[in-house]
Amino acid sequence: MKPPLDTIPGVVARAVATVPDKVFLDFEGETLTYRAFDLLSNRYAHGLAALGLRAGQPVAVMLDNSMTCVNDMHISR
Repeated sequence: MKPPLDTIPGVVARAVATVPDKVFLDFEGETLTYRAFDLLSNRYAHGLAALGLRAGQPVAVMLDNSMTCVNDMHISR
């Protein structure tokens, strides 16, 4: 199921489809493209699913001041 285009996951999905190599995030000299961000998000989501979590189930995360902080907030899709 595709996310609605008016949501953050929808905007990211559209960017992955149209401009996958465009920089999505630039933080302290590190960059992440839309494609890399999507792959990282999927890896996190599959890891959570392997632990038994399902879509819509709340998950607590401890966020550090890094690029992964944005990814951790995005995997809610």
